Amino acid sequence: MLSMYFRHIVGIIFFILCFSFSRGNVPHFIVNGNYSVIDSLKKVIAESKEIKERIIANNYLGAYYEGVSNYKSALHHLYASDKLNAGKYIEERVFCYNYIGYIYWHKSEYKMALYYHNKALVLAQDSSVNRNNLAFTYMMLGSDYYDLGDYEQTSKYYFQSLQLYEHLEDKVGCIMINNRLSKLYYKLKDYTRSKEQAEKAQKINVSIDYTRV
Repeated sequence: MLSMYFRHIVGIIFFILCFSFSRGNVPHFIVNGNYSVIDSLKKVIAESKEIKERIIANNYLGAYYEGVSNYKSALHHLYASDKLNAGKYIEERVFCYNYIGYIYWHKSEYKMALYYHNKALVLAQDSSVNRNNLAFTYMMLGSDYYDLGDYEQTSKYYFQSLQLYEHLEDKVGCIMINNRLSKLYYKLKDYTRSKEQAEKAQKINVSIDYTRV
């Protein structure tokens, strides 16, 4: 049972997450120096008797530190989350593995990124998992394969991600995927399709005033 204090903190973070996503800060959040929230999450980790609260707090701190490129601290909190979880909470584990993979992708350690994104995929296909998490997992797998030079797999996962983002009517997700597909087609020297995907992204971009991809 989550405590009232923790529900309050999660409520604040949810608001920040929604604001960040609407501004296109995906997946970075709490980057603008919201230290009261960060300190509150650290307090939860230190004092809460509820394992799930500590798992979620570690996940959010891991995501925060990823957003400010402090990968050592990010991995510390994400690995702590995974250890506490021990496979009990699927949604939180998908979040954790996606971010660990995302960090390794930033560090250009693409095989490690692929390893963790595949772990996330196995769990994210469970019907109880938020479909946005699955769409994000597909997108990151595509990016992993792109940087590993496997463009067939890149295309496969990008289109799976796009299909899901379109079904969810997630315009920010659609912008990100169309831009990545544009990059993929440019790499393959299919300049016509590259331009088409870029134009699709731009059209959505204008409709929601999206400022960051």
